[in-house]
Amino acid sequence: MVNLLFKIHSSGLLSAEWDAGDALNYVAAIAGFIGTVVLGYIAYSQNEMLMRQNNKLQELEENSYIVNNNSMIIIEKIRIAEKAHIPVDFEIHVEQIVADTDATINYVGYDFQITAKRINEHTPVLVHIEKCDLFCEENNQIITYIEAKNWCDKFSRIAIHKDGIVKFEMNFIIDRQKKQEFEEAIKKSTCNLVVEIMFQIIANKNVATRCKCRAYLNSEQIGNDISWKSENPMVFYYGNFMVKEYEIAGEKKC
Repeated sequence: MVNLLFKIHSSGLLSAEWDAGDALNYVAAIAGFIGTVVLGYIAYSQNEMLMRQNNKLQELEENSYIVNNNSMIIIEKIRIAEKAHIPVDFEIHVEQIVADTDATINYVGYDFQITAKRINEHTPVLVHIEKCDLFCEENNQIITYIEAKNWCDKFSRIAIHKDGIVKFEMNFIIDRQKKQEFEEAIKKSTCNLVVEIMFQIIANKNVATRCKCRAYLNSEQIGNDISWKSENPMVFYYGNFMVKEYEIAGEKKC
């Protein structure tokens, strides 16, 4: 095309000031630039496609890892210490601490020991209770209701027993004005206890499961403590996620 144009003779403003070599060099430079841009775009597109595929593969691998290493439990029994106490130095407590949303600076605490059973092959090793709702019922009527939320973001260790049984402790803080009502309710043999606990449990490979356990419990007196045995326990699944080492180590601030 450049050669053909130079065969056309013109004068005035349209007369050529370049020779054929200059024109060919110019055209070659333009063609090279266009080629570079096209090749760069192709390389960029391929790189983006590979990154998307790699991210998808990583997500599939992580999902597969979570599915193969998550843990689920159901509550079998809750043991409540009959005698109340006044918790202090919350920062050094190793058990989970949940506090009545109505609690003021005038409060008392009760020690709960929760016995649960894992329902798959992976054993939970750490627990974090987000909230705990407790209902005392008599003749199908609620006589006591306490809504409690966790005081701290730390995880607590779970005691592992044989036959898939696990245990962990919880310090249940209520307002002192509810003390008498609560103690009378849990001591009544005619009362049923309904407990809903929303929590996160971590299996032994940094996989956390968020779930809510609901248990309907009947009481029996054991020494100075009251044990509530679960009937028809159930668990609701709220998803899985990976946790970091510093979270497992309990370095979240209270």
